[in-house]
Amino acid sequence: LVLSLIIFASIHPAFAQTAISYGQTVSGSISAAGEKDEFTFTGTIGDVITLRFAKTTGTLSPYVELFNPVGTRIAYSSSGVIDATLAVAGTFKITLRDYNNTNTGDYSLSIQRVNNPAGAITLSFGQTASGTIGTFTDIDAYKFTATANDTVTVRFATASTTSGSFDLYVQLFDSAGTSITTSTSGALTQKLTTSGTFYLLVTDYYRNGAGTYSLSLQRVNNPVGATTLNFGQTASATIDSFAKIVTYSFSGSANDKIYVAAST
Repeated sequence: LVLSLIIFASIHPAFAQTAISYGQTVSGSISAAGEKDEFTFTGTIGDVITLRFAKTTGTLSPYVELFNPVGTRIAYSSSGVIDATLAVAGTFKITLRDYNNTNTGDYSLSIQRVNNPAGAITLSFGQTASGTIGTFTDIDAYKFTATANDTVTVRFATASTTSGSFDLYVQLFDSAGTSITTSTSGALTQKLTTSGTFYLLVTDYYRNGAGTYSLSLQRVNNPVGATTLNFGQTASATIDSFAKIVTYSFSGSANDKIYVAAST
């Protein structure tokens, strides 16, 4: 008895998968119609994640899908942003292709965990930091500790534009990854209702620009490092970065009428 075995190749080609991690930005290219790039990452139950993606060259219209460990699609977008909360732990898959499977071009893709961002830089009240958004989808993360009823203010400004149109966008999250407030105006002020660790994410709003920036954090109620002033006193200070905050404190009484003048 002679047995013959014929193995047929699948008509659906396998796509190479690239492992990525929270806090990472990757660049890629869709070089042929119908091409699809795939990425994997490890997530935990309760992770609140954000994906940002954008075309950098060509006619590509990026379309991204997110799948859970058993292959069920849990989110999709062509808008440049996906926000999702993971309901299970395991290895998740991200796919990126042209929306109509016809156009080509280069892209960048970033992933970050919003509750406890990877690589977040610690900020203290009274501190000014400098940063760089090097690609259209870069996500810079900062963290700070505050107490319930603290009123915090964040000032931010572009220092230089290296590509495209750079429009800073700052988001404030609590420790659970819940969005508290956002701003593109250069200023963000918020009274906090809980104590704990808070997170700031800095990105380019339209995902079509890159550059450098400065960012300052201060507590409005009892600012850190405030210089004491007395009535009749003149003080001098230097603003040596675009978003720096200089603070002063003085004692007054009810019904005092005060006058403050400032000049450069």
